[in-house]
Amino acid sequence: MLKPPALRLEDPDMAKDPKKTQQDPEEEPSAKDQLASALDAARITLASHPRAHQDIIRARGVAALTAFAFVALLSLEAGAGAFDSVLRGLGCGLGAYLIVWGAAQSFWTAALRLYHEGPSDSERRQLEENGWNIGGGDA
Repeated sequence: MLKPPALRLEDPDMAKDPKKTQQDPEEEPSAKDQLASALDAARITLASHPRAHQDIIRARGVAALTAFAFVALLSLEAGAGAFDSVLRGLGCGLGAYLIVWGAAQSFWTAALRLYHEGPSDSERRQLEENGWNIGGGDA
């Protein structure tokens, strides 16, 4: 009977050079590592933005409750039983919750990007062609 080969958990490069197993704590991080840590510190997330986070939570809740109530009452009016009406309402409420969650995240991601970075050059040209004066040019 053949035995499967044993799994090797260590990196083969480390087996050749045991000094590579740990980084020297006194060694300074490279410029790439410093840039990555600076970008991580400057990153703005939806969870850290108080207004975006609260608006997303509020939109999800309102959409779910509204869809649940609307579908449940509509089903009751159509003559469905109470259990079926509640079940349909729950399904539609869950669907509305997920759809609005995605839409709200997309909206706030675009809004925060536009707020912090400003419009791109192509967006700026398109706005100016449509008669919007967004600054940065002749008034």
